[in-house]
Amino acid sequence: TTHDAEGRMQYLRFATLDILHTYVPNNGTKAESHARRRAFDENVRRFLSARQRILERADDVNRPIMWLGDLNVARTYLDGTHYRIIDSDGTTAAAAADEYWTDERRCYAKNQVPSGPRSKDDMGIPGFTPNERRRFENILSEANLVDIWRHLHPAGVASDILPYLGRHGGTAERNPWDRANYTWRGTTGRNQAVARYQGKGQRIDYFLISRSAVGDGDGDGGRVVSCDILGYGERREGYFCGSDHCPIVLVMKDDASAAAAGGGKGRYGSNGDNGDDDRKLPAKEKAAPAQKDIIDLT
Repeated sequence: TTHDAEGRMQYLRFATLDILHTYVPNNGTKAESHARRRAFDENVRRFLSARQRILERADDVNRPIMWLGDLNVARTYLDGTHYRIIDSDGTTAAAAADEYWTDERRCYAKNQVPSGPRSKDDMGIPGFTPNERRRFENILSEANLVDIWRHLHPAGVASDILPYLGRHGGTAERNPWDRANYTWRGTTGRNQAVARYQGKGQRIDYFLISRSAVGDGDGDGGRVVSCDILGYGERREGYFCGSDHCPIVLVMKDDASAAAAGGGKGRYGSNGDNGDDDRKLPAKEKAAPAQKDIIDLT
């Protein structure tokens, strides 16, 4: 197979689950960076498609995969702070949302607004452009993947739900944008271009899991137990640990074969800053079979 020159893609195969870990390049503001991002997205799509064809030949089509990491895209307006619902009936349809992050007059400093001819679908802060979102949704649809955090928290978390965090209360009780619904937070800065993002957040780090492993909306009937974002607030409380990204933790059940072998729950972590992940494997889990097929992206 062809390796990503920057090491932005890792593919891991365990006994009962495959993992694709990526650090997706930022879309940037120029035609060259847009083209780079388009090519990366296409490589991911082709990789997942090729994997599915291999599984079909091996009569193992239900083998799940987890795609995780800093994916540098916000699926909908709900995945960025400071949006406004402008529909009078209070609906949350995308057409009724006025997004801060797609309005270049607001989300860029005056001297940083991208110049030159661009498609309307390439406008907005990187991660929020229509083209990025469209490609992302196409990949999820083709690969039959579920955005598990949003699946479990369709409207986000309430102000009094701050799991795994060592402090009670705080700004998250007063300001809805401070709740643990976003994985990236703007930093404090003296420079106007940086300081304008203080107190703002984006959800751009994900666990995406094959639908066959998910079950219903509460995780019942599937392997998912819980999925939580471990940071919150304008002051980047929780587990930001000096980064502008915080971890997400996913807890899963072992499947039937692993449970029969003596396994329990497995915990996975994703952090957009360094991509660290950790899993407590069942003590008796057997080594994964060798991968005989080659996924060729050339």
